[in-house]
Amino acid sequence: MLGEYITRSFAERIEDLEEYKQTHGHLNVKIHEDNSLSQFCAGIRHSLKQFEKDGTRKLTEERMARLDALGFEWTKSLEASVDAATPAHEK
Repeated sequence: MLGEYITRSFAERIEDLEEYKQTHGHLNVKIHEDNSLSQFCAGIRHSLKQFEKDGTRKLTEERMARLDALGFEWTKSLEASVDAATPAHEK
């Protein structure tokens, strides 16, 4: 349905990341390829930054370990995200 928002579990998102990595060979999820998964990754990175800033933990050690095992890119910068979203002909 148009406009319907579907919530995916963390386990489902891990599966999505595994599939993305198999297809693309990396986990640098680009907005124009999968906006929802890209936003999930950005939220994960934000959670880590929030923890580093004030100690507020939203990710369990188990979840962080699952992401680490996949080779998740924890430090991808905002500039890289914007650059990745920019079509090559606009760069």
